[in-house]
Amino acid sequence: MSVKIVKYEPKYKDAYVSITRNWVEKFFKMEEADWKALNKVEEYIIKPGGMIFLAVDEKTDEALGCCGIMCHIKNGEKRYEFTKLGVKETAQRRGVGWMLCIACLQYAKDQGAPYVFLESNRSLAPSITLYFRVGFKEFPLVNPSYERADIYLEFDFRTTPIPPMIRGRSKL
Repeated sequence: MSVKIVKYEPKYKDAYVSITRNWVEKFFKMEEADWKALNKVEEYIIKPGGMIFLAVDEKTDEALGCCGIMCHIKNGEKRYEFTKLGVKETAQRRGVGWMLCIACLQYAKDQGAPYVFLESNRSLAPSITLYFRVGFKEFPLVNPSYERADIYLEFDFRTTPIPPMIRGRSKL
């Protein structure tokens, strides 16, 4: 399988919604922030300065996974949130999640973000392991944005370099 990472286009909206809903509903319930991110992609994620990335099979153009980076502006300060990482079960454990993480981090860095944060749940062990491998560090969770959140992580560009897009042992 040959995979490329592409920026969101409207033709990928159904895939983004499907992949995201599948993983959220498999483990949790959809929350208000989830619905906003799915129903108003352009308005809620892209127009404020964020981006959705998709991992796409180069031969079939099938979306295999997705991830987003959201820009929140509070008191004139931009904060970037890593969000909605999901990979179809058939494409898991092949480096797709890694590639999506790196694409989102590079985008945020290019926008001038000093760091990226995410909120997640420890029950998503493969994702949490991936985040630590990429370079995220854990900090105390304060006022979570999601009911399901029980862990807060940050990737600090000032102290941590972005790893390469393809790891040496990638199965892609």
